[in-house]
Amino acid sequence: RPADASASPEASAPAVESAAPAEAAALAAATEASWEREQPTALASREETMDGSISLGQTVTWNGRQGVVRYIGGLKFAVGEWVGLELAEAEGTHDGNVLGVRYFECAPKHGVFAQTTQLEVGAGPSGTLADVVTTTPAASALAAI
Repeated sequence: RPADASASPEASAPAVESAAPAEAAALAAATEASWEREQPTALASREETMDGSISLGQTVTWNGRQGVVRYIGGLKFAVGEWVGLELAEAEGTHDGNVLGVRYFECAPKHGVFAQTTQLEVGAGPSGTLADVVTTTPAASALAAI
């Protein structure tokens, strides 16, 4: 223990207690500001693809995996029109948030982006995938990659 009582933890405790509310307020403000900066920017979706072949909420197949269309439009990190899918199983790469941009919401590892040529569309009367039709011949080749 130090010989000087003012350097002891007991002697400095009142000063810490009086500073604690101010420090707590500063910490809360900094945390809130940080949280606001970290919130992903939401990007609005179109209702359907440019060619009209795929719509929001539609069930499609991508690389043999069934998913629901949750986003249609451009991406901040890639050129062209993209379709955001919520996969039925955790076989995706994200939760709809990529590089700080919220495109759609889904469970972690359930989200993927694909181009329309990579998707198989065609729902039967029950809303299930029946009589699946590939959008283009190239889609089968791309889906196999």
